[in-house]
Amino acid sequence: MGWASSHKPRLFFILVVAFVNAIGYGIVAPVYPRLVQSITHGGVSQAGYYYTLLFTVYSVMQFLFAPIIGRLSDRFGRRPMLLLPIVALFFQYVVAATAQSVVWLFVAEAVAGICGGSIVAVGAYVADITPPEKRGRSFGTIWGTAAAGKMIGPLIGGLLSSRGYRFAYWAAAALTVINFLNAFILVPESLPASLRRPLNRKNFNPFAFVGPWKILKVPFGLVAGFLLSIVAVSAAAPVMVLFLQTKFGWSVKNVGTYMTFNAMAMVLGQVVFTRILSPIIGDKRSVFLGLFLRSLGWTLIAFATSGWQMYALLAFSVIGSVVQPLMGAFLSRQVPSGIQGELQGVLTRAAVVAEAAGPICGGAIYRYSTGSSALINFPGSAFLFCAILGLVTLFSIRSALSAQSEQEKLMSVPAQISS
Repeated sequence: MGWASSHKPRLFFILVVAFVNAIGYGIVAPVYPRLVQSITHGGVSQAGYYYTLLFTVYSVMQFLFAPIIGRLSDRFGRRPMLLLPIVALFFQYVVAATAQSVVWLFVAEAVAGICGGSIVAVGAYVADITPPEKRGRSFGTIWGTAAAGKMIGPLIGGLLSSRGYRFAYWAAAALTVINFLNAFILVPESLPASLRRPLNRKNFNPFAFVGPWKILKVPFGLVAGFLLSIVAVSAAAPVMVLFLQTKFGWSVKNVGTYMTFNAMAMVLGQVVFTRILSPIIGDKRSVFLGLFLRSLGWTLIAFATSGWQMYALLAFSVIGSVVQPLMGAFLSRQVPSGIQGELQGVLTRAAVVAEAAGPICGGAIYRYSTGSSALINFPGSAFLFCAILGLVTLFSIRSALSAQSEQEKLMSVPAQISS
């Protein structure tokens, strides 16, 4: 038994791991498209398409290997499955910093995606060391810490870009070394050997989440709206960096600054405005308002003509950010408490599929509306696509909730008659 394993697990150490990982991700985010363009030696349109495909590769590999990472953590402990992803991140950053071919970028993203399922191990670690009544607060702290890292990272990446696009990757790689030492020395194992479970081949099936839908009986409209909303957000995120550079000629430093403010707007919406809007107008109207304003915001972004307008439109991001938390609440109310864990597992796996589809759609639209063969050169077309998806999501959820309300009224009539 090593020094670390003899000490009581501390949530603080995991917070440091999540925070530093998020900073590293944020550092490279604003320079990634420029690096891809310099390696491919192509136009912005072609580089943007490769850039969005890299996001998809990561999501696909995470989808395929997340259950494996989770089961391995049940068998061998949480600590190895926390250390392995940090090593994978170091590999990704070093390969990107030295790559001379876009193929190596795809290899690096695949490796990082395979280990990206470590979020499952992080969640399991937090559950191991936190009493059930405090887990909600602990999970919120973890996500809030990661969000803070993603706010700081782009600002640092933008400042470092003056020394070259690859320098940011070396800086992120150095951070992973520090993070690995922190995790190796200070993060003890949280799962005792007596509680570890043997491996089961059936648990490694990445498509196992499809079957439980029949048992959960969640309204299709709510599920469709939940997934379409994720597709829209994941399509807009990578295209935003390309759009800012193409439309306004922003430098990496300016893009990094904007990404920091955008992350702040999202955190403000999810943490603050969710608690303000819901008590005033209710969850249902809050979701409808958020979806409408987010779609309106994407439409206005598509036709923006000046950089200052992008900052003004962050107000729509604040309100729009209430959508995902409240939609998750809607879905959680559809099943009894005894199968909440199964529902969350199914939703998480389905969400990863949606996150993989989004960059493909956004990247393809961006490429064919900005390339030399485009009929109309319109960099904002991908945001119009996202706005349409947002409105479809709105109508899908509204229809499902209306149908559910009518069904509940019909079911209450016999009870009233019998009484």
